[in-house]
Amino acid sequence: DVISEEAELKILDLNNSSMETSVFKGEETPELLRKIGSLRVKVWSNLVPENVEVERFGLNPCDKDSWHIYVERDDRIIASARLSIHSNLDSIQEPENVLPAKELMTFPIAMLSRTVVDPDYRKLGCAQALDKARISLARELNASEIWAECSGHRINALHALDFENIC
Repeated sequence: DVISEEAELKILDLNNSSMETSVFKGEETPELLRKIGSLRVKVWSNLVPENVEVERFGLNPCDKDSWHIYVERDDRIIASARLSIHSNLDSIQEPENVLPAKELMTFPIAMLSRTVVDPDYRKLGCAQALDKARISLARELNASEIWAECSGHRINALHALDFENIC
C-alpha cells in the first residue's frame, strides 16, 4: 500500500506521542456529543441502507446519561467510545442483545459500546486506549462487572484485555 505524505505524518505524530484520552458525561457537553454522533455516522454509514445511518448510528437517549471517552487530534475527534452504567436489565438500551446472559449479570454493570475510529487513524492504538480508559473508569465508578457490546472485528482486542465471550 502507498501511504500519502499527509497520512504518514499523522502516523509519525501519533507514534511519537502518547495516546491521550479525554472523558465527559454526555449531558455535560452537548457540542462534543454532537461531534461524536457525526463521527459515528461518517464512519459507519456504509454499513446500512442510505437514510438510516443517523437513526441507527447517531446519538440516542443512552448517550446523554453515558460517559464518553475520546481521542482528539488537531481539534478534531478521531476516535470515541461509550461507557454506560446500568443498575438493572431494563436500563440497558437494547436489552435483547444480552438476554441470553441475563442470569450471569451482577448489577451494577458497566457496558462498553460504540467504539468508533476514523479510518485515517486506525491501527494506531486508538481503540485500545479507549478500551483501557473505559475499564479504568468503570472500576472508579464501582461497576460489579464490565460487559462489552461489539462487532466481530473487536473480539480479539477485548480477549487481550481478559474479556470472555458470553453471548
